[in-house]
Amino acid sequence: MQKCKSFLSLCLLIVLLAACNGKKTASISDFSNQLYTPEYASGFSIKGADGYESSIITVTNPWQGADSITTQLFIARGGESAPEGFTGQVLEVGV
Repeated sequence: MQKCKSFLSLCLLIVLLAACNGKKTASISDFSNQLYTPEYASGFSIKGADGYESSIITVTNPWQGADSITTQLFIARGGESAPEGFTGQVLEVGV
């Protein structure tokens, strides 16, 4: 009986450890690596973070005459979730 309890305890521990996949939650400030620098276009940036597949596209003043308007799009890859505090739209894409 004691062996059975030990075995069940070990199985429970393994299941709990497997459920904690170890993915950390990113913050918006982690996304500071410029992934693409356009040669002619302006008004947007595409940034990524070390250790993450996802990226954030930021568009500033999207139309002529716009002043201090910023929108963001989080491109989620590999099952990653949006960083803490992100208020823009989220687009989940496949691999």
